[in-house]
Amino acid sequence: MSWKATRNSVVAIAALACVVPVAAQAGWDTRAPEAEFVWHGKPVDPRCVTSLSLPENKQPVQVNMARCTRRIAVQHQDREFTVIDPSEQGLTTGYDSYEVLARRGERFVVLTEWSGGGSGRFTDLSILKRHGAKLSVDKMLLQGGDRCNGGISGAAVHDHVVKWSENNTPYDVIELGGLKSLRAYKDLEASAGSCVATRNMEYDLNTGAKHMASLTLGSDDRSGKIEDRKGWTEQYTYQHCFNAYYNGFIAADNTELDPNAVKRFADGFANTCLKKKL
Repeated sequence: MSWKATRNSVVAIAALACVVPVAAQAGWDTRAPEAEFVWHGKPVDPRCVTSLSLPENKQPVQVNMARCTRRIAVQHQDREFTVIDPSEQGLTTGYDSYEVLARRGERFVVLTEWSGGGSGRFTDLSILKRHGAKLSVDKMLLQGGDRCNGGISGAAVHDHVVKWSENNTPYDVIELGGLKSLRAYKDLEASAGSCVATRNMEYDLNTGAKHMASLTLGSDDRSGKIEDRKGWTEQYTYQHCFNAYYNGFIAADNTELDPNAVKRFADGFANTCLKKKL
């Protein structure tokens, strides 16, 4: 090999060595993204984050961190940052909390949870953008779920894909399958205490594509069969029949449904339960 060819090879290798770190830096960092989610050298106040997602605020475009930061210590455990409302006591304590899942430049994937001090616990999943003292919503992936009503049971970023599971009620599951004629709270349960499934979602951070990967019957709160509750189940037109239909899938260990199977589940429910009431 000539000296010139050898030199060209060395130059090419050196150039490649320079390109690889740049490409790696261009990706989404999941190792310690919270280290850069700071304001004046301290973790961003959780109330700055939750103020971007509270429904009563109609999702403001941005917040000024100089104005939403308060002199209350931010508690830090693992990758979760929390502030507790000092005016509340006991089991009804209000709080604001977040976890940073990934970072790319000044954009952050953030999982948020808060409570006003009552029984509601609300969760959001969003992409936030920081520019100077301002923090804004770049993309809201899921807003304002209260445990089973869209609440998130788990979220993580793998490479450039955000994956999370939304808690779903009986009404959510049937509506997701395409049956839109039923009434929430009248025909089927739709309350925060009626978790029966998780909708497993994926969002590609590079392309913006979002889709449901699958639906899993069962949940952290109710992993087995649904038991009828006297004085409660009969309040809903089709709940008793839904419970029996759902329990058949659980008994057969047929709990992981792709999008097409979710539609078949809803169609089967309609054929089994709705016709009985006609």
